[in-house]
Amino acid sequence: MSRKSSCLNNDRGTALVLVLTMLAVLMVLCVLALENSTLEVKISGNYRASQESLYAAERAGQYALDNLADGLDLNADKAPGGERYYKDDIRIGKGALDLTEANGVTRIGSGPPPAGSGMDATTASGFQAIYYAVEVHGQYPEGAPNPSRSGVEMQVGRIVAK
Repeated sequence: MSRKSSCLNNDRGTALVLVLTMLAVLMVLCVLALENSTLEVKISGNYRASQESLYAAERAGQYALDNLADGLDLNADKAPGGERYYKDDIRIGKGALDLTEANGVTRIGSGPPPAGSGMDATTASGFQAIYYAVEVHGQYPEGAPNPSRSGVEMQVGRIVAK
């Protein structure tokens, strides 16, 4: 019986078991923290891609407004001067027009200048408003198998002399 009680009173391996258990718990916590930080990096990358695609769409929208004309096709038409295409001027870095979508301007109608425009809304004023629909789409990064895509649609009017 004394031999059995001496084995139970031997504490030499207890510290080793406690240290290994604590290391295993810390390893699990580190793996969870690493997975969480990796996920956060992916989320921020996706956010950046969506913002860049929106910026590309906004650049295309500004180009469309600068060159407002019925039937303007930003995918195919050349910029003023005829040397470059609009799509080439809109591209900045890895952000560009999404050429799988229609990008351009369509005339949707005309009428008297709207109230509050500072122009007389009567037909005798000599001015009219021409209304256009602008639709543009951006992507980031250009050429990626699954880029982030954003679209901007707007209706604008231009007051012109009759």
